[in-house]
Amino acid sequence: MTNEEFQGLVLSELKGIKFDISEVKSEITDINSDVSGMKSEITDIKLQLQEDTDIIKALLHNQEIANAKLESLELNTANKDSVTSMNAKIDTLNTRLFYQESELTRLRAIK
Repeated sequence: MTNEEFQGLVLSELKGIKFDISEVKSEITDINSDVSGMKSEITDIKLQLQEDTDIIKALLHNQEIANAKLESLELNTANKDSVTSMNAKIDTLNTRLFYQESELTRLRAIK
């Protein structure tokens, strides 16, 4: 093999290596573009996640308020039921008292 043939062979191999390096650079550029797109998507996902978290916190707060109002309403209902029951007992006691007073009046009249 002559010197010129050897140089031609080396040049041919270098061209192949240069082409391979160019392909690797192109693939790296594509990967970098994909990574940039993923970073953008992750940023959007983080923002959506924060918004969803804020909404969930607001819903939980509203649920706590609704639970407190329901408990208050239950207490008010229990109080109204108690008042109704007490009124019925008072009516019964008034009836008994009237009957006893009538009996006392009748007994006094007999003496």
